Amino acid sequence: MTFNLIELERELQPFPATLGEEFRKSAERMRTDLREADLVSWAQQGVEIAKQTVRSWEAASEYFHASPEVAQQLSPVQLIDWGRCGTALCKESPTLAAAFFRASPGSLPKLAPQFIQSWANLGRTLYRGTWKSSVVAAKFFEVSGPLIQHMGYHQLEQFVVTVNIIASKSSELATECLVLAQDVFPKINEERPAFIQLTHAVAENNWRDVKGCFDSMHRVLANLPEKNRPRFLTLISLMAEAGTSNVAQLLNDSAVSLGKVDEASQSQILEMSETLLPISSEAVPALLDTSPGLLGKVSQQQLSAWFERGVSILKENREGGLAYFRVESATSEEVLENLSHAVELDRNKEVLRLYCQALAGASVEIGNTSELLAKKIGWVSEEHASTEGTTVYLPPVVHRYSSKPENFSMFKVLATHQVSHIEFDSFLFSFETPSAQFTDSRLDREQEALKRRADAPKLPSQKKVQPPVPVQPGREAAPAGDSGGECFPVRGSTRTARRVGQRQGDFQRWHDRRLVSGSVGPAGRGTAATGLQAIRRRRATVPTGVGARDDKDGPCRDSDA
Repeated sequence: MTFNLIELERELQPFPATLGEEFRKSAERMRTDLREADLVSWAQQGVEIAKQTVRSWEAASEYFHASPEVAQQLSPVQLIDWGRCGTALCKESPTLAAAFFRASPGSLPKLAPQFIQSWANLGRTLYRGTWKSSVVAAKFFEVSGPLIQHMGYHQLEQFVVTVNIIASKSSELATECLVLAQDVFPKINEERPAFIQLTHAVAENNWRDVKGCFDSMHRVLANLPEKNRPRFLTLISLMAEAGTSNVAQLLNDSAVSLGKVDEASQSQILEMSETLLPISSEAVPALLDTSPGLLGKVSQQQLSAWFERGVSILKENREGGLAYFRVESATSEEVLENLSHAVELDRNKEVLRLYCQALAGASVEIGNTSELLAKKIGWVSEEHASTEGTTVYLPPVVHRYSSKPENFSMFKVLATHQVSHIEFDSFLFSFETPSAQFTDSRLDREQEALKRRADAPKLPSQKKVQPPVPVQPGREAAPAGDSGGECFPVRGSTRTARRVGQRQGDFQRWHDRRLVSGSVGPAGRGTAATGLQAIRRRRATVPTGVGARDDKDGPCRDSDA
């Protein structure tokens, strides 16, 4: 260490020993990178910082600690300029200068040297002479490195303007937004300018909603494709500038609503919203909320016709127009009804109920297939009709054809098919009931089938055939594996016999499910508990074997019954 450096080190002796240690370590590391004159200028800069205020030695310590890494990225002249930026900040606040020096090794590799002074000034604009504002400025320097890496310096400048507006209202919220920015900005690309514009508009009009906008961005990213995000965020920012309240909730709900339709439909809705915004910013949230659901009933072209009618109403009557876009007016529903080819169950339930009652000659209720799924009855989906003996379950909407009469006829066909099960007592059929029209030949047919199987050549893949089931006195034998069901008369191949046994097992399983649900047969026939008891008694006496279902044939459908 030269004489000049030794003299400068002596000037640091009044300060804590850690400052002198940082000086010696850094000087030793930088000796190979700087000339003697530059090294002395660097050291003098640190001593000057330490002597400014009582706590400025902390900033000088951070200066010495960061200098070896910074010297690898800057020229000697730029290194001295960097130190002068920190010196100026130290005059404002030692905490601010310490944060600047501490963040420099991570931020300067992503920052062009000509922007160092401007970067320091950005932090200074956030400092308002209070310890709370110094916390905000320090947090800004801390997060600068990650932010510059993903958004560039000019976008960082725009974002700091927003942070400054928030900090004038709440230092805590400004600090929180800087933390959230580290998570949000790396995830967005083309939509970043639009989001900065949105946060700025919200900060000026309703600053408390800014944090909610950051929190809602994950909804935007999840529900909108990248192509539509800038357009959507710009629309919401314009609404914020127009004075729309609760923008964070609007951002969240609108993103979820748009996520229900495809990209092309999203573009159409956004275009309509942009057209509607100059006319009434209040109507845009209603349009964003209702339009995705309407596309399930009408086409994109029909939605445009509905929209044009709403715009004309809105220009003449503000309240009427708002109710129209919320689909709360009779006019809106009438226009949709005339445009749509779909037929809804709720609108025609009473007519269909009377129709089914006339066919069945008994009281029949109409239900939605979604209710059937909730009860876990039957093998149906929400799009297919079904019945469980007392209620006919139909799809919530039919839009298979291009006209309302045809779609309503589809409802009639579905209802007629299901009512037939009720009219002809399909759910009261039982294999155990003696035949009323034919001579029972069940036992003989079963024994013949068992004998043919026993005499047939055994193949390697064949399962072992069970012996015939003994016949109890006063009761005919039931085929094994069919849960006590009766088999049809069988002629022909053993495959036919096996398929008949499989289907009768499906009938019995349906009957078992009906017993468990407690809704089989006429009133007073039995509860779910008694149904379970009947199933257990029947299955306890039936061995497995002939007639067992083959999994490859699948379950019995309504059409099989």
